[in-house]
Amino acid sequence: MTLSELITARAEAGAAYVAAVAELRSTIIELAALDATLANLNVSTSPNPPATFFQLASDHWQHLLRHPDFVAGFAPLLPEVNDRRDLLIACYPSPEG
Repeated sequence: MTLSELITARAEAGAAYVAAVAELRSTIIELAALDATLANLNVSTSPNPPATFFQLASDHWQHLLRHPDFVAGFAPLLPEVNDRRDLLIACYPSPEG
């Protein structure tokens, strides 16, 4: 490979990485929100709520995904998880209706 080809390949790999990290983040938010919704007693009375991510509020795992040129930082996940959970719960039919 030439230097120009290496630079282009790096840019393409970086763009693919950005997309993959965004997809992972979106999927984590959705799965965590679904877990939290199913654990809500207004939705389910199961004595065994679904397992979910350990220490989601911690951003330690996000440090592993950072890249100085392509994914330099992350917004906290927990507020987005809570917003999505609240929306799912609000859309859930009430027991009366």
